[in-house]
Amino acid sequence: MQRNVACNESRIDALLDGCLIASEKRELRVHLVDCRWCRDYLDYVRGLGRAEPDAETKQVLREAKSAGADSDETSIRLLNWMLTKPSSEWAAIVAAHYELRSLVVVRRLVDVIKGCERDLAVRALELATIACDIVTMIPDDSEATLRMRCEVWRKYSTAQYSRGDYPAALDAIRLAETYVGYWPDSDLETAVLRSASVPILRRLGKTAKAHEELAFALEVFRRYDAKSYLAEALYHDATLRFEANQFDDAEQLYMECAERYRFLKNAQMYAAAISSIAWCQAGRGDTKLAAETFNRAEVLYRHAGMRMDAFRITQARGRIALRAGLSDDGLSLLREAEIGFDRLGRGGDAIDVALEIVEALVALGDSWEEVIDRCRKLVPRAKAAGLSRQVATALSNLREAAREHDLSYAFIKKVRRFVRDAPAYPGVEFEANENLN
Repeated sequence: MQRNVACNESRIDALLDGCLIASEKRELRVHLVDCRWCRDYLDYVRGLGRAEPDAETKQVLREAKSAGADSDETSIRLLNWMLTKPSSEWAAIVAAHYELRSLVVVRRLVDVIKGCERDLAVRALELATIACDIVTMIPDDSEATLRMRCEVWRKYSTAQYSRGDYPAALDAIRLAETYVGYWPDSDLETAVLRSASVPILRRLGKTAKAHEELAFALEVFRRYDAKSYLAEALYHDATLRFEANQFDDAEQLYMECAERYRFLKNAQMYAAAISSIAWCQAGRGDTKLAAETFNRAEVLYRHAGMRMDAFRITQARGRIALRAGLSDDGLSLLREAEIGFDRLGRGGDAIDVALEIVEALVALGDSWEEVIDRCRKLVPRAKAAGLSRQVATALSNLREAAREHDLSYAFIKKVRRFVRDAPAYPGVEFEANENLN
């Protein structure tokens, strides 16, 4: 929408100051019906009493106005400028500039998040956080706004999941569900959110609830013939079966997912499905076939530019090397994967790999100093992320270390001190003086 030539912010200021006569007020109100720019300016001045924009922002707005840009273009120009600033300044910028509090800005942020949520978890979380702030400030409850709130909180959940904060990820999904309205396909929107909760619940050890949410989502997706969402839900189903050691069933489902993603031309998820098939083959003990399938997946990942998933291949190679008795190679590959996940901000994945390293060290029966140091770091990290299984595993490995009879007295004192100071966790029994005397 082009700015009307009759626009004059001073007339709006005079209106608010009570300086217009009746005929001028009538003229301005007629103008406001047709002019979005002046309505926005009026809301800005009247609503929040913000500070005067700084010189840099004024220049951005002046350039947009002089180009005849509508308010949406102005908002996007401001957003692009804001994203060049440190994320710590974003909230203040949004509070100061009403042009940023619009659906068009939120939609653009969602697009930016999609481009970085797999490999840049920290950046995705920063973007999702400000998007949630903005969409909450939009006052109307239209269907478009409610749908966008659902989408933004789902993106926020994905970002928290990638960072390894699973309770926060689940809370975001539940909050998104509260925005689902009474539009015709609201059950589809609910199913999308329920499906998104499945991997979070799985990570939190709530398998029964994960199956319940998945069953609801699958039924709705099949009814709507929602091909993309159905493929994602089937992938979640396969992963639940894999973690229950049902490798044959999981492999068949992953194969179905691979075909669906190939049909949908989703290169990233097609590569993920091939990689998951390799995990199933490794789970059955067919390490040679698994290695070949992992090689195929790695080529697909590199072609798609998926750094995070390439580290999953490194993790897989490490696991296979350990099973083949190549402990040095296996541990080196796992450490490489752990560092890679940490650099990408994938906290949950880094914790899982760190636990694999601890388990390998315990099985090898050496490097007890590394075992205790890793456990000391893992317990608070895993506990903060709500990972009860990982906490229990870390403490169990620490107990294995404490039971060794050839440990030095100084090391035993270190273990005993850690056990005494470690925060208690439900379901984990670990006596401070067990086998330590």
